[in-house]
Amino acid sequence: MKRWRLRIYSGGILIALLVVCGFYVYETYRPSNHFHPFHLPVLAVPSYSDEPAALPPVSVAAELSDRVTERPELVQEPGEAVAANRSEQTVVKDRQEELPNPGKPNQAEESTGFNVLVLGLDSREKEASRSDALMVAHVDPDQKSVHVLSIPRDTRVYLPGVGLTKVNHAYFLGAVKGGSEKATGAAIQAVSNLLRIPVHYYVKTDLKGFVELIDAIGGIEVELSKEVRISASRKVLPAGVVQMDGETALGFARERYSFADGDFGRQAGQVDVLKAAVKKMLSRERIAKLPELIGKLRKEAVETNMTDGDLLSLAWLFKDTDPKNIRRSSVPGRSVTEEDPLVGSKLWYWEPDRAALDSIVSSYMR
Repeated sequence: MKRWRLRIYSGGILIALLVVCGFYVYETYRPSNHFHPFHLPVLAVPSYSDEPAALPPVSVAAELSDRVTERPELVQEPGEAVAANRSEQTVVKDRQEELPNPGKPNQAEESTGFNVLVLGLDSREKEASRSDALMVAHVDPDQKSVHVLSIPRDTRVYLPGVGLTKVNHAYFLGAVKGGSEKATGAAIQAVSNLLRIPVHYYVKTDLKGFVELIDAIGGIEVELSKEVRISASRKVLPAGVVQMDGETALGFARERYSFADGDFGRQAGQVDVLKAAVKKMLSRERIAKLPELIGKLRKEAVETNMTDGDLLSLAWLFKDTDPKNIRRSSVPGRSVTEEDPLVGSKLWYWEPDRAALDSIVSSYMR
């Protein structure tokens, strides 16, 4: 009798421990708790410096100039005129005149979520890189909603010590100053300044990592409203649901010439690829292997400041999020051709519409 009592008593303790542990895990990783504002890291807040800083060495500008020469699409969109003459490198002397009035973030307005910067680099190996794809996802655990804002790589932004140049130059210049870590920090700060919001997390991958990521999850399915021809490979993707491996998904995510709206079509495609990848990772047949997959991707394909716990909690959030609550937009603005202080020639830019951008950020990203 005593032995049975001991077994019942031990079993009761075990069940109680399991319940307590389960409750602890639930409360710890439940998105609204895990991503509480008090627990969030802050990688960058909007910052503007009036202190003078020298332009990077001439060799840096020369390398950028060479890359533009090798890739003329960086200078202009199809049909845009190219400036024939290059001017000498100049330093912006009055930064306050060059920089649109930054204003100040509303400190009284408490954020209801967190912001994740997604960086896609334009290299496969350890060559000089720039951020070829930039997206900021504002995630609201309480509302179970996600808003993805695409930032055109040619967006004109102010970089301290340089002046007005392309946003993707921030990563390149940071790499020159201090390698990958400085490059990531420079890109994060540039985006924070542009959108006037804090950035809490980042996820970064290059071309090779992107291909490995898609292949690691067994490919993705993307629904196309019309046929898309991949310029780099001349591969034609038919309208309808298309199965994509890593290389195909990469070609699609980088394609713009097949879209009537050019870079904006590409940005929409990049968001579609991102959504398809998340959907595949959270599919019934893969959800049980998610911790193993996260470890593999962190090691081989992506770099991020998110912990495994962060990623698991984020996966939980996406699993419970209605696809209708995942929305996207792009930085509003207009096309301009202006002198670039780094390259020393006129480049094609996307000039943000400050008022319209502030409206989007205020409505969907705070």
